Amino acid sequence: RSSDVRVIASYRLEDLPTGQQLPKGFPKARQTVHLGALSNSDLENLLQALLTGEIEPALQTELLLHADGNPWLLEERLKAMLESKAIGRHAGLWEWNRAQATLPDSLTGLLSHRVQQLTSATLEFARAASVLGRAFSFEDARALLDWSDDAALAGLEGLLRARFVVESPASDGEVFRFTHPLYAELLRAGLMTLKRRRLHQRAATLLAGRTEPLELSEHFLAGEQWAQALESGLLAGQRAQGLAAYPQAERAYRIALEAALRLEALGTLTADQALLGLQVRSALGEVLSFVGCNLQAMQLWVYTVQHAQGLSGSQQIAARAKVNLVRAQRLSGALEAAQSLLGEPVAGEPLFADICTELCALYATKGDAVKARRYGLQALQAAKRDQNLEGMVKALMGLGMVKQSDGRKVRLLRFGIKVATQYGNKHLLARVWNDLGVALYEVDRRAAFEAWRTAATFADTAGDIALVMRLEINSALDFMQDMDFGA
Repeated sequence: RSSDVRVIASYRLEDLPTGQQLPKGFPKARQTVHLGALSNSDLENLLQALLTGEIEPALQTELLLHADGNPWLLEERLKAMLESKAIGRHAGLWEWNRAQATLPDSLTGLLSHRVQQLTSATLEFARAASVLGRAFSFEDARALLDWSDDAALAGLEGLLRARFVVESPASDGEVFRFTHPLYAELLRAGLMTLKRRRLHQRAATLLAGRTEPLELSEHFLAGEQWAQALESGLLAGQRAQGLAAYPQAERAYRIALEAALRLEALGTLTADQALLGLQVRSALGEVLSFVGCNLQAMQLWVYTVQHAQGLSGSQQIAARAKVNLVRAQRLSGALEAAQSLLGEPVAGEPLFADICTELCALYATKGDAVKARRYGLQALQAAKRDQNLEGMVKALMGLGMVKQSDGRKVRLLRFGIKVATQYGNKHLLARVWNDLGVALYEVDRRAAFEAWRTAATFADTAGDIALVMRLEINSALDFMQDMDFGA
């Protein structure tokens, strides 16, 4: 007897010839459901469900980028990273160990099958293009291979037919993009080591002066041009950090740090490069502290302080690392260690105002208002003399921690907000508005709520996701929103 059989089939339009909507041999579908890519916010929610707790921003960026809106890819990549111990949880934070391979076998097998369908010429063009990243210009890929226009166009057409790449919008047909970032990763992995290194060296020469420092530093690193990778990675990190683009800043600084370590291992690290290496460690520590990786940050600062001794020209770098380390120690409750590291400041030494500010905050935490006020005033005077607006704001925030009348605290911090507004640093504005909320809490809770809300706005705009500030602001907002302030 006959029976009604219903078949549910899934397939990717990218795998079909252009214009074809159903796989060959399929009958006309009774119902078709088109599944588009998930939004980044949906992927973030899925990731939070799979990994409970805080996630290192660079790790989250990596996972979302390579998922490209596909939840299956996200889950497979995450599973592979967990199995290979490429990610692990430390002190409640999921962190990324970049030394471990993270491309899962399930994806490798699937994508490798598609790669094997390409002709040899198309495959060679694809591998050269993959060296340039997920997006590439036709002319750059052609130049890397030193092919004729006809040969390169034939390779590009093969990739378009196979739907490995698509034309980027508004590029006049000159720029193309791999349909998934894992294609580029797999194609690069298929290159012979020597050829991959040479192609990256050519790419660095080709793109110098017309691409972002981070992209250039990645080519230098892959091309084993360690000195150039160190310098360009530091520059890229500084630019990204200035824009509060912390995942990019972390990536750039890690490139620079790896380059410095390679030079040291080869025995070719110069004194100037050693200084750059210390600068990279100190800056990487700052980025990590902003995203809540405080233990890693402190380890980098300790290394910087210890290895700067006796190295000519390292005083400023060491002073900055010391101030950051002391602040982290103070916030973690290690007051005696912080005080021992700071010692007694000497007028004219590097970052004198910042050191005095930290001493002010340290003694305020210990309850010694006299010493705290003395160091805070020294910091304010030194910053004002040097026209250092950032130093003035920090000094005012330090003085705001000293035990005194609520009115005086509020006046100090409001003046700090005025100076911070003139300086224009959103991180600083977030911190000083947050401190104002704390000072106002006991005298005017409505005003405290408004101050915390302003702090949250600045923190969000600046990308400041340090765990201490996030928890402090969020818990304050949650609590205050439940309160009835009346009409």
